[in-house]
This record gives sequence, C-alpha cells and structure tokens, in this order.
Amino acid sequence: MKKSSGFALLEIAIAIAVLGIISSFFLMKFTMTNKMLRARTMKSNIETCAIALAAYVSEHYCLPKPSHHIPESEYIGRVPYEILGINEKDTLDGKGKFLTYAVQPRLTSQLNRKIYDDGELGQCFCGNLIAPGLRTETGDQIIAFVIDEGGKIPRIINGEEFIAANNRNTLIVTRDILLMKYLQSPPCRVPIQEKRKIPEAEPENAAPGGADPADL
Repeated sequence: MKKSSGFALLEIAIAIAVLGIISSFFLMKFTMTNKMLRARTMKSNIETCAIALAAYVSEHYCLPKPSHHIPESEYIGRVPYEILGINEKDTLDGKGKFLTYAVQPRLTSQLNRKIYDDGELGQCFCGNLIAPGLRTETGDQIIAFVIDEGGKIPRIINGEEFIAANNRNTLIVTRDILLMKYLQSPPCRVPIQEKRKIPEAEPENAAPGGADPADL
C-alpha cells in the first residue's frame, strides 16, 4: 500500500514538472509574440506620424512644433496629432506611451512661403540653416525631425541645440529624406527645375557638318 502511494506521488511530481515546462514554453512564446506585436505597432505609428508631418510641410512649408513640450525646450514633446489630422492612438508607442517628437527649430518658421529657393524673394523650407539646431553625433546632415519611443528624448545642449540618439526604434528624418521619400520631390541641394543638357562645344578647327578637317 505504501509502495503504491510512493509511485502515485512520483507520477504527480513528474506531471507537475512536465506541465511547468509546457507552461514556461507557452509563456515565453506569448511574451515574444506580444513584444513583436508592440514593436510592429510602434513602427507603424511612427511611419504614420512621419507621413503626416511630410504632408504638413507640403501644405505649410514648415514643420509643426510639438504639443505638450518638455520644460527644457519647446521643440521636444509629443506629436501634434490634432493639427496633423491623425488619431491620438497613432502617436503612441507599443507600450501605450506617447511617442517623442523632436524638430529642427529653424524648420518651424511659419514665415516660409515655398519649399525651394527659386531665386525670388521670400523665405523657403530649403533655405540655409545655421548650426547648431537638431543634429546627430556626427552632425553632418540637416535633421528635420526625430520620432522615438516614449521617454527617449535627444540630449539637450541648450534651448535650441539637441543631439539625437540613434536607438533601434528611432526614426531620424533629414530634410532631403523628407522631400525625396515622403513627398517624392527633389532634395534641397538640387534645383526643382530639371537640368538642361548643355550641348558640347565643337572644336575650333571642326569643319561644318561634323566632317573631318583632314578630309577637306
């Protein structure tokens, strides 16, 4: 009788151990799936915000300032979904926090009247920018805006100089990428007019009609 009881307890212990392993496996799989889903949601929302910001530039020739900006700077805060015409939920990261939006201060000027510098009077989105502004560690490109997960903000040097961190989920959009990728337009460094093909000048000793001078 005692022997049967011993075997029963052993079987129960084995069954509990097996159930624990199976439960751990499914819990791990659920956690990974949930994490991937959150990452996918954040990536989709970041792209939605970027497209909306580009559309705003196309209409207003400048970028909007953040809403609910941080105390240290008015150029870092939340994506202003109301003026962009998107839903509030589209400005959340995968954890339900508001995405961080940082913008180049000198690209928020509402005095701009066009995108490109066409040689005529009037400020433009592609005008020369004076450093420092929003930049990366290398500082070799003009950053238009940065969108990151909630709580991740660029390092602030002073009120109008920020260094954007390049995290795994960070979207860093330069001014040229904004124009080329999101607006399907030429970059700032290339004139909006198509380049005209300049015909090659004929040599001074060239004969009329392209004939070889030696044949004349």
